[in-house]
Amino acid sequence: DHDPQFVVENMDADALVAIKVNFMIVLDTAHKVLAANAVDSAGQETPVSAGLLEHLSTDPDILTHRNLQTGRLGIFLHEGRAILIASRQILTSQRKGPSHGTLIMGTWLDERKLRELGQITHLPITLFLMGDSAMPEDVRSVLGDLSLQNPTQIKALNADTIAGYSLVYDVGGRPAAVFKVMVPREIYHQAREAVIYFAFSSFSLGLLFWGITALLLEKAVLARLLRLGQRLA
Repeated sequence: DHDPQFVVENMDADALVAIKVNFMIVLDTAHKVLAANAVDSAGQETPVSAGLLEHLSTDPDILTHRNLQTGRLGIFLHEGRAILIASRQILTSQRKGPSHGTLIMGTWLDERKLRELGQITHLPITLFLMGDSAMPEDVRSVLGDLSLQNPTQIKALNADTIAGYSLVYDVGGRPAAVFKVMVPREIYHQAREAVIYFAFSSFSLGLLFWGITALLLEKAVLARLLRLGQRLA
């Protein structure tokens, strides 16, 4: 049977808030949901929606891993909203197989999260999804210049403002969105390109730290996940 103590100890609202994720989901090897919990933007516990559970538990980009040691980290789109997703297979404490299921964690890239990232970089950050009809013309104009090899572009918007653009990918490795920051031109003249490059470097480090947090969390709960998976196999 399902282990309620596991959920209480590792997936309650306080645990999710502490690691700055909005939800955590555990799937067995047949991709059946074993446990799931979520918090809203205020940190209050809330159920994971049935639609999101269905989407995550059936999406091959989330569930397919190149090998036992690699995970997935990237943007995931659900009902027009962007989520930063990390998923890893549940292995033994020696990180050996066979896999006993999948651990998924995610945080909504909403206005609150963008403000939080803006506080980290000290610059306003906006997010534009690929195919968004409301994408500004300046963002559209740099799409052709953004790529995996050249993920960042800098452009003068007018006499007073410089903008930086960074391409980010979904969990399947496809272009998913563009982040944009703007700085006054006098600051740009003082520090030149380093200002915006530093902002995007800080943001990239933020994503990296989020992924590391996911990995550390996985190790912390690995033993219980393994026992839970074995009981439900």
